[in-house]
Amino acid sequence: MSFSFGILITKTLSSMGIFDNKGPGLWSDVSNEQTIYQWNIVFDNLSAGLFHEISFDAKMLNNLVGRNGAVYGGQLFLSNSQNVEVRGNIIEEHPDREGGSVALSWTD
Repeated sequence: MSFSFGILITKTLSSMGIFDNKGPGLWSDVSNEQTIYQWNIVFDNLSAGLFHEISFDAKMLNNLVGRNGAVYGGQLFLSNSQNVEVRGNIIEEHPDREGGSVALSWTD
């Protein structure tokens, strides 16, 4: 497994502090199942704070995220992913942009 930005994950990340990456903060990509992002603090990443892509059966629970997504993705970004529970997160907007708290993207 190689890492180009932030942390690419395949199962559970809990109680982590993720800051100042040149891409997403926490990112799971392609066919990950039952990924859980919980109790993380994720700030100041150039792309999405929490990015769940082309995967399914995930949970984003009780995270504190903010000032992410200056380039792409917002705070929580779900792309081509199914059955994702998003609950109890505290989101701080990026100060230089409107919107971008939760982004959803789907392509057939």
